[in-house]
Amino acid sequence: LEACREVSQHRRAAEEQGPNGESPEWARPKDCCGCNPQPPWIRGSDAANLGMTRVAQRDIWEHQFPPNKCEGRKLLIARWSYIAHGIGSQVHIMTAILSLAMRHNRILVPMYQTFDRAKHSECNATGSWGTFDCYFFPLVSPDCEAIALKANSSGALPPCSTPETNEEVLGSDHPVVCFHHEPFNGLMNEASVVSRWGTAYLERPNVVELQGQVQPDDPRLLKVHWWRAQALRFMLRWPSPYLCHLTNKIRHGSYGLRVAAHTMQARERSAALLRLYNHQLSSSPAAATDAATTAADAASDASAAAATASTSTSSPLRPLSLNHTDPSFLSFADPTMHVRAWPGLGISSCSGSASSPGPAPTFRAYLTNLYDQVGREVYLPRPMVSLHIRQGDKGSEMKLSSFNSFMFYMHRLRLHVPDIRFVWISTEMQSVIDQSAQFKDWTFFYSQNERQEGATRLIDYERKCGLAQLVGVSFANLLISSDCDYYVGVLGSNWNRLINEMRATNGRVFAGEVGILCYCRCCCHFIHVAIGFCCRRGIMLLVDVDRAVIHNYITDQARDVLARYI
Repeated sequence: LEACREVSQHRRAAEEQGPNGESPEWARPKDCCGCNPQPPWIRGSDAANLGMTRVAQRDIWEHQFPPNKCEGRKLLIARWSYIAHGIGSQVHIMTAILSLAMRHNRILVPMYQTFDRAKHSECNATGSWGTFDCYFFPLVSPDCEAIALKANSSGALPPCSTPETNEEVLGSDHPVVCFHHEPFNGLMNEASVVSRWGTAYLERPNVVELQGQVQPDDPRLLKVHWWRAQALRFMLRWPSPYLCHLTNKIRHGSYGLRVAAHTMQARERSAALLRLYNHQLSSSPAAATDAATTAADAASDASAAAATASTSTSSPLRPLSLNHTDPSFLSFADPTMHVRAWPGLGISSCSGSASSPGPAPTFRAYLTNLYDQVGREVYLPRPMVSLHIRQGDKGSEMKLSSFNSFMFYMHRLRLHVPDIRFVWISTEMQSVIDQSAQFKDWTFFYSQNERQEGATRLIDYERKCGLAQLVGVSFANLLISSDCDYYVGVLGSNWNRLINEMRATNGRVFAGEVGILCYCRCCCHFIHVAIGFCCRRGIMLLVDVDRAVIHNYITDQARDVLARYI
């Protein structure tokens, strides 16, 4: 579990600017080799994330949190998409608007209280009713938000763009403009700002498998994927205290008892080894070493490691005194061991000379202290596969895959990683949870919440369950899913792509991903997205096979969009 209140306080402190508007220390390292920024929400080495992830995160954060109380900055106000869009669609559209804002050197300010999925009692209790801040850390500095709110509430409303006037309005000298993205205009593929970071999007090979084949590297798709992954990581960089507590609850409800049982077992075995060691030592020091080693061989791996460590010292053998009923029994005697052995977030490696490898001592000390404060990686049974199954009303947009289809790919993963047996399922369907019980050789974990039956519309399902339950649980599932070691999903779903993109900046860029081919048959705007990204070229494969097939599924309006690509 995570100490949400304390960790959130330290995370807020980590984003505080200096008295003269200076960026935080992690954004401007002076004594680090290479001088790469170290945003504390990025895990793993640079090689384990998309190219230039740490630099991009610093740049996006500094763009959205400018110094000098946002004076002299141009702003772009944009409301969240209406609730008729799924959560994944809403978030993806906002990443595209952020790209437009940065390209025109404007700070994106989400319109106040327009995130409909935060309009419930739980968000109201935290003072963030109707805002994305209910679930994650703020997307923009409060000074910029106050200026935008004042401009939007004044009698003279700021000029607003339409799909036809985007470039003209956004490129104008007006200090505050608003942006309309309804009706949808293919906005989700917007990633023009990526050129700011050169060709970083090409540094990551495609590791998505579709229909038994690893997908070829398509520069255009890689560019969209790179930007979405960066924008999402910034937007979802840290959960709010409310979402943190909810995620704790879901973790505990899923595997808390299992963790507690294993912890108590390790505690009792370690205590037994200590008693045996001290008893044998009182009669014969040599016998104590033999007895402890013998007992360790019969104990679990964790207990064996503890026994070996306690008997391999070069100092004289002496009795060990430890109260195993005290919770501190589970901690190391030397507190620095926590930072050295269990840093969780870790410090990325940095090239240097043999005499002075890595960051300079002062910056290393700063990072060690910062990472120790903001929280370590929360425990998860590993190796774990993330399995997101989207069914229900999604059948109106793509061909649905059965649970057995997903399990086929799950078993294929075992050909490469034979010890995989833990699965985190996120799904809105109760039938999926019921079917998982048939696979006895897998251990399934999932959130304990109400699920739907049949092809109920998602918006009706949300009304039935209530936004307070469904949206918070969905975001908690996203955080856990993106932390898993492997991933299997249908990439025709925006939520599946969210998981895929979040993993790319979570230190798991080379971990396996398996996508199941989907056939998109839906409205014009979704087809436009499908051409660009849906199913990771799944739709393109379908077009290559038979153009006539897809024309049977789409409207006349969508054919005009497809004509650009066929």
